[in-house]
Amino acid sequence: MKLDSKRSLLVALCLYFLSGGFAMAEGGAGFITAGRQVSAQRNSRLQLSIGQVRQLDVLVEETTRAFYDVTGREADQERAQTFDGSDFNMEDGYLTLGLKWENARKYFTWQAETALMNPSTEAVARRNYYIGIGRSVDYEGKSYDNMLIPEGDEFEVSVLGGTLELRSQFTPFTLRLGDNLRIIPWAELGIFTFMGNYKLDAGEPRGSTVYQNPPVDFVIGGRTRGFAGMGLPEWGGGGEIRLGSDDGASLSLRGSYTVCEYSGGTRFFTSSSHREKSIDLSHRNVRLQAHVELPTVSGRAWLLGARYQKIKSAALIESTGETAEEIIERRERFDKQVEFAYESFEFLAGFTF
Repeated sequence: MKLDSKRSLLVALCLYFLSGGFAMAEGGAGFITAGRQVSAQRNSRLQLSIGQVRQLDVLVEETTRAFYDVTGREADQERAQTFDGSDFNMEDGYLTLGLKWENARKYFTWQAETALMNPSTEAVARRNYYIGIGRSVDYEGKSYDNMLIPEGDEFEVSVLGGTLELRSQFTPFTLRLGDNLRIIPWAELGIFTFMGNYKLDAGEPRGSTVYQNPPVDFVIGGRTRGFAGMGLPEWGGGGEIRLGSDDGASLSLRGSYTVCEYSGGTRFFTSSSHREKSIDLSHRNVRLQAHVELPTVSGRAWLLGARYQKIKSAALIESTGETAEEIIERRERFDKQVEFAYESFEFLAGFTF
């Protein structure tokens, strides 16, 4: 088949779905119906989830510092550090508890989902850990916003947090392939967040040191807590295959794929113009879900199912200084390569209303 013929066929199919197909949907029965079929007693869903984080990887790799290049201190590039979950003995296997809500209308569906975890661990510093901290540590009458955990020292970390996702889905039509099979596509726009409060216990503070250029004061050891997180807009699409009658028992198979692509300044992520850098961000979020709906005499239904999710994000954060004078004036810190990977599996139980 020639390319022009393929294009003509594609155009014809699109015109059919967007025009002629809807004409068959009069009275809500036809091959194509506008929007999705909704029931007053089954258009909202509330589900509890319990599962496990199968993968949780966070990598922060310092690459180069332009300040060292323009001041002839290339050897100091070796000061760059790399941190990942294994440095803090936090990687995977954590229990999650969640709550998921959905309200489906003819054309728009609204969803809110959360999954909470509370991992805690003990670790030993593999090298000198120079880290920024949330709450200042006081030592000998001075407050410190940075901490050194010396190589070989033991410390404890605990986190209370998880994911929160908000999204809206637009369903233009439903394909009805017989009385008991429906295919429901959608376009999707939402927000993904991963955040939590952490506690870090590296013992009593027992000294201070100076690191970096310009010099920065670090307290040695101490106890602190803080907040860390990320939030990204997402867009994409997905669909649902429903097997069963509209008001009877049914099986739902769902899948969605959303992304975030961004290239620009970090002003979008922070209010600090002094530390603004350029960022190239790529984010992928895949969700797969299967559940059964078992009707009750009231017309509502019980829900039982499972859900799989895999997220991968990567960002390259670089200096925006163009001239040696500008780079020296800003004294920006290291450029960074940041990666985030999250994979979870959950069991679901809930009801419609």
